[in-house]
Amino acid sequence: MSSIGTEVPPIEDQLRRNDKWFLGGGRKALWAPEWPLWLNQPGFWDHACFYDLKVEPVFTVTFLNEENAAVALDFVNRTWVPSHLTQAYAGDGLEITERRALLPDDVLVSDFLITNPGEEERKVHAVVWTCQRRSGTAQGQEIDRCERTENGILLRHRRYADGGDLNYEYHLAYQGGIPPTSYTFQLSE
Repeated sequence: MSSIGTEVPPIEDQLRRNDKWFLGGGRKALWAPEWPLWLNQPGFWDHACFYDLKVEPVFTVTFLNEENAAVALDFVNRTWVPSHLTQAYAGDGLEITERRALLPDDVLVSDFLITNPGEEERKVHAVVWTCQRRSGTAQGQEIDRCERTENGILLRHRRYADGGDLNYEYHLAYQGGIPPTSYTFQLSE
């Protein structure tokens, strides 16, 4: 209680904003795109940073309706607190709330709550996808491993220095709360 008898709101409520989007965990990863182009879309399509490496795009999510057509989502609003970002979308008679966070072990996560305010039962498919840059040469960046894991997929990126020597490598793992019913890798030039 404050000296004037009113209750002081929790610190997270005092920090709540709708004009911020940055997520950090104080470790190796950071999601703070300077000029985000895809902020009002599900997932993390704008770049993230791992140490001084720019990783882009991370992933996005497309929702499909009963006819397997993409649900066009309208951005409704956003709320940011230091621990997470919450965004609301609406489309095709559905209300979708996304909660984004950067976990302490450098994992970007999007958690979705899909609400159907209508009377009819609905079936919605979530498709998590990415489009990773691939140079196709030993002097650039190469995706040299794509594999299915128990609950998702794993991509290994390798970046080569001008002389062709391996400069660094990193892995991107995409997992869901439930194992995927299907997956595919489509490599292009």
